[in-house]
Amino acid sequence: MSDLETIQDLLDAIAKIEDALAPPERDLYVELRLRCTESAMVRVGDARSLEVILRNVGIRNKLGLKIQPDRGGS
Repeated sequence: MSDLETIQDLLDAIAKIEDALAPPERDLYVELRLRCTESAMVRVGDARSLEVILRNVGIRNKLGLKIQPDRGGS
C-alpha cells in the first residue's frame, strides 16, 4: 500500500468520527484532507498525525470524555 493510500484510509476512518474531533484535530484533519485530495502531496509524518488523532479519539471515547463544540472566539 502506498503512503497516499494509507493516508486516504486514515482520512476515511476519521471522516466517520469527525464530530468527535477536538478543534486542533479537526483543523489538521481538514488541512491534510485538502492537501491530499488536491495535490497528492504526502509529507513525512502525515500518516502518523492521523493515527494520533484516531488514537486520541479512541482514548476519549473509552474514558467517556466529550469535546465541547468550538464556539469560535471568546
